[in-house]
Amino acid sequence: MSDAELKEMNVWIAENAMGWRKCALGQIECGGRFALQGHKVLIHDRGNCVKEFSPTTDPASAMLVLEKIVAELGHMPSITTAGKKFVWANPHKHEPYHDADTLCLAIALFAKSLFSKP
Repeated sequence: MSDAELKEMNVWIAENAMGWRKCALGQIECGGRFALQGHKVLIHDRGNCVKEFSPTTDPASAMLVLEKIVAELGHMPSITTAGKKFVWANPHKHEPYHDADTLCLAIALFAKSLFSKP
């Protein structure tokens, strides 16, 4: 995926999977919001500082998304490896298995599939 596609997916996940609202940078301290700065999605984390939210590439951000997935499903999703790829399928949709080069991207793609409206 290109950098633009990764950013677009990060924004989509912030809005649709995490349920956050886009706002101005100075308003993200309120929680439940994110801001855009260049190619970065910024959030206010639990440690009371602003940080980048990039679930497609950052393990800490991907874990936030994984927590949301588990809350939605009631269990951990099945993401396995096949060769050098991470393989997954949405258990609620009849679709073929998908793959990703990294675990972070696999979690992000799983979230997009899970939280997409039918």
